[in-house]
Amino acid sequence: SKNQNLNTISQENEIWMKTEGLSGEITDNICYGVDDASFKTACAPHNYFMKLSGIYITNGVGSYLRLIQLGYSESSQERLKLNSIKIWGSNNSGFAEQIYTFRYNSLKLPAYNATVTDNWGYWNNKDYRTVDIDSDFFNFRSPDEYYSKAEILTEIQYPAGGNVKLDYELNDYSKVATQAPDFNVIEKSGHAGGLRIKKMTYSTDTTSYSHSFEYKNEDGTSSGILSGIPVYIAQGKSHNKYFISTWMSLYHFQDMADYVQKYKMWSETYVNTLGLTSGNHVTYSRVTEYIGDEKPL
Repeated sequence: SKNQNLNTISQENEIWMKTEGLSGEITDNICYGVDDASFKTACAPHNYFMKLSGIYITNGVGSYLRLIQLGYSESSQERLKLNSIKIWGSNNSGFAEQIYTFRYNSLKLPAYNATVTDNWGYWNNKDYRTVDIDSDFFNFRSPDEYYSKAEILTEIQYPAGGNVKLDYELNDYSKVATQAPDFNVIEKSGHAGGLRIKKMTYSTDTTSYSHSFEYKNEDGTSSGILSGIPVYIAQGKSHNKYFISTWMSLYHFQDMADYVQKYKMWSETYVNTLGLTSGNHVTYSRVTEYIGDEKPL
C-alpha cells in the first residue's frame, strides 16, 4: 500500500514538477486530480513509495493458514519505520499469536537531500555548502557518531517478552585501498561514515547477557580497510602539438599548433569511483566476538 512519510523532495520542487516541469510532456492516465474548476494538476510524477503491509499464507483452496501484518510509523515529518510485526494463526481468536516491536533512536534525521552529510552520505550536521571545496573539504565532512545514530534501530522486543538492545559505534580503519593507477593498500587511519554493531544485550525478566564486538588486529590497530579516499577536485592538462606540410595539387598547405589545455573540476560529491567491496565502504579483516563475561565491557 501507499506509505505516508517524509517527502523525498521539497514542496517547492514538487509543485514545480507537477505544474510546469513535466506538464504536457508525459502521458499518464493516473492523475492527481483537479485542484479547482479551471486547473488540473499534471499527472506526473507520482512522488510516493509503497510499503509491504501484509503477507497472507493460504492452503491453496482459499483458507488462511497465517497472516503477517506489518505496522509502521506514518508521519510526514519523518522517514517510514517499521514499528511492529504481528503474526496471526488460523484459529481466528482475535489475538495475534506473535508480536515483535521495534524501537529507534529518537533523534530525527534531516530532510532528504540536506547538505549536512559526511563524505559517505551520513548525517554529521555540518553544511558542506558553507565551505569552499578548494579548502580541506574531506576533513570538514568528517563523520559524527551522535548524528549518525539518528533513527537507528535500538531495540527489538520479542513475542515471549525478552528483548535485545543494540549499541553502535562509528566505522574506523587503519588501511586504505588506493585506486588507479597503482591499486595498492597503504597505512592510513581514521573514522569513516556509518555505524557498526558494538554491543548486543539480550534480556528477559530474570536474565541478561551480552555480545560485544571488537574490530581490531592482533597488534591493537583497527582491522578496517577503507575502499578509497573521496576526491572532490580533479585537475590536469593536455598538450597538443602538430605540424602539417603537404602539397594539394599545385598549392602547398602548411599548418602548425602547440598549445596546452588545463582543466579543473570541482564537485560536492566525489568524482572518483569508490568500490563498495561487497556492500560497504569499510570492510574488516578481523572481528572478535565476546559473549557474556568473556571480556569486561
